[in-house]
Order: sequence, then C-alpha cells, then structure tokens
Amino acid sequence: MILPFKAPIYFYRKPIDFRCGIDGLCLLVADKLKDNPSSGNIFIFRNKGNDRIKILYYENNGFWLLYIRLEQGKSNILKYKI
Repeated sequence: MILPFKAPIYFYRKPIDFRCGIDGLCLLVADKLKDNPSSGNIFIFRNKGNDRIKILYYENNGFWLLYIRLEQGKSNILKYKI
C-alpha cells in the first residue's frame, strides 16, 4: 500500500471508541464528516488518551485500516488542535 501524496487528509478531532472497525469508521465519515468513505481521501482518528491512531483509506476496491499504538507515550502532533 502506498498512500497518495495528493489525497486530502482529514483529522477527526474528537476521540473515538477504538472498538470501531472499518464499518463503524465508514459510518462516522458519512454521518459526521459528510464525506464518502470510498472517495480516496485519508481519514485519521485518535483515541481519548492520544496514544493510538487509526487511519482509514480506500484503494481500488477495498479499505485499508491502519492502527498505530505509540509505545513511548503520547505523540506531540496530537496535542495541537487542528
């Protein structure tokens, strides 16, 4: 998988329940962000503790769900209000 550099990136500011899978995140994108989850845009979500990130991306005919757990503490980039 290679993420496109020209794809718009959307960061959902509110923390989400990390039990959500692809279907739950697609519903969140459609309902809250009013966007098409299969548009090729990149959607980034975080948990309440700012130590986990999920990235949702649609490529060709399927979804990619990337999950990152930060081992050394919270990410500095998540401290900023975007």
